[in-house]
Amino acid sequence: PTRDRSLPISERLDLLDETTRGIMSRGAALLVGGRPREGVVLLRGAHQMAMTHDLDVELNARVLLAFYEQWGEPAAGLTLGREGMEIAQRKGSRSYGLLMVGNAIIVAFRVGEWDWAASTLDDWLAMEGSPSAWTELYVDRAILRSLRGEDATADVEAATALRGPITDPQYESYERLARAWLAFAT
Repeated sequence: PTRDRSLPISERLDLLDETTRGIMSRGAALLVGGRPREGVVLLRGAHQMAMTHDLDVELNARVLLAFYEQWGEPAAGLTLGREGMEIAQRKGSRSYGLLMVGNAIIVAFRVGEWDWAASTLDDWLAMEGSPSAWTELYVDRAILRSLRGEDATADVEAATALRGPITDPQYESYERLARAWLAFAT
């Protein structure tokens, strides 16, 4: 691919942003291609480069890494998510925070940080936001409520209502995940 040809060039030219993006892209491709350990190592390296050199790609690397850490190192994913939410707060960037909150919530479930997840979801859902973002948060809260044996019907219905205009199949599958957890808990 183009990435494989451009990465050596960007390295030789000392183009840190492009090199970091190439490493991150290669890591993501390895993860999707069934080589998770190698992929995560590259994402960790890309994230570290971005942090060290204050590169804009840091957010993208953090989002990907927090997401993929949920299967191998969920505590590390939660740390990345929480740090990202703190960075967002310092920057005053709600969009940065929103990109972090969903992944942080999912890994919080895996490490038993349910109270933190519930509080964080309640805080975020109290704000106004775009349907796509809030659909995911309602689904996350429905999953958490199902895990706790609580009725998650209202959250599933809220996610369904918000998803109405969204045609991206990811949102339909996420909504179905919430329905599956609700059915399982029931």
